[in-house]
Amino acid sequence: MAAAFGMAAVLAQHRRIDASAPAWLAPVLLLLALASNEGAVGLWPLAMAIIALLDPRRERWRDAVAWTAVCVAWVALWAVLGMGVHRSGIYADPTGDPLGSAVQLLTNAPVLLMSATTGVWADFFSFAAPGPRRIWWVVAALATVVTVVVAVRLARRDRRAAVWSIGLLGAVLPTSGSFASDRLLLLASLPAAALLAHLVRHLRDDRRAHRMAAVVAALVVFRHGVLNLLLAPIRARSMEAPQALVDRSVDSLDLDDAADHVVVLVNPVSDALGAYAVVLDAVAGRDLPVAIHGLYAGLSALTVERLDATTLRLTPESPWMAHPSERLSRDPAVEPFSVGDRVRLPHMSITVEAVSDDGRPSRTLVHFDRPLEDPLYQWHAWDVTRFRPFTPPAIGDSVQLPASDPVAAWFGQRPEQPELSGPEPPRSMHR
Repeated sequence: MAAAFGMAAVLAQHRRIDASAPAWLAPVLLLLALASNEGAVGLWPLAMAIIALLDPRRERWRDAVAWTAVCVAWVALWAVLGMGVHRSGIYADPTGDPLGSAVQLLTNAPVLLMSATTGVWADFFSFAAPGPRRIWWVVAALATVVTVVVAVRLARRDRRAAVWSIGLLGAVLPTSGSFASDRLLLLASLPAAALLAHLVRHLRDDRRAHRMAAVVAALVVFRHGVLNLLLAPIRARSMEAPQALVDRSVDSLDLDDAADHVVVLVNPVSDALGAYAVVLDAVAGRDLPVAIHGLYAGLSALTVERLDATTLRLTPESPWMAHPSERLSRDPAVEPFSVGDRVRLPHMSITVEAVSDDGRPSRTLVHFDRPLEDPLYQWHAWDVTRFRPFTPPAIGDSVQLPASDPVAAWFGQRPEQPELSGPEPPRSMHR
């Protein structure tokens, strides 16, 4: 929606050059784009470049004032209403953590620019291990340097290439405040495509161009004009796997009979699964559970120890928030946990018993308001690709839930395994 309204606003502004569009149209379309997604503020540099470099009218400054006024008014309203993200480990918080936001921008912007200009998928960067991520970033930084050099040379020859270069950079900057993903490049895709088109045209028309330039032009055309068409069906279905994961999770919970229960997810592979379960049930018009609680969200093996009738001790092999994607709601680098921290939730409370050196919980105590066998609680644990019923261990005993395989969970490839529930866990799982 933001891309549709935003690009329409840019087109309306371009048509102001020959007065074929009314003065009010572009600001109104921009306002609709900002109401759709905050990333539309990245179109302001593109509009300013069109006004400054392509529009010969003396009154063009009025359009610049209109665009700026809309953006400033939106930002002010955004701040007054308390919108935005605070202390998240995934999304930048420019007001609360300007230094961290700058680091995140410098981390993600080269990756997104490389994806927009070369077609290399940015999503892999977000889920790569630390070592490959560093290599990926170095390659992306080098690709960004090349892109900047090419853009500057093109801008010296053609003002329109300068407009698209400014527009590409402006559109990428706001989206760099999130994790790198191709789905964030809708607003940047048009200036990127236009800039590449100018590159191919200049390489074609430049009589001094060497054969290497012709090879580069052919590679650009093949990558974006041929290979992208072949890969489009795959990339367009990129959200099917997470949707299937959510559907499998919700179906396996069987929440139709959970209206009077507190659903306890011992070790969901993602903290989003419980949240989506509530959303999907609400959309389907089903009665919602009293509450859905996830005790540990992550991929590590988890030891669940029963201390008394109402208390569990949870000890994962790797502390909470091991992966950046698990830090959506809180960044321990900005707001670390401390021993003794306590969170009260409906029908239960959680106390941090130990923390890692970087401020992440490594052991917690979960206190329930009633005995764990109370019918109020409906227990589930993650089992390779879906949730299975779970029986808490007896007082004084413990059970270790195995580590989760993200590939199996994501794509639903499940080997045959026994149920996690039962009157008594296998003896080897007791301590």
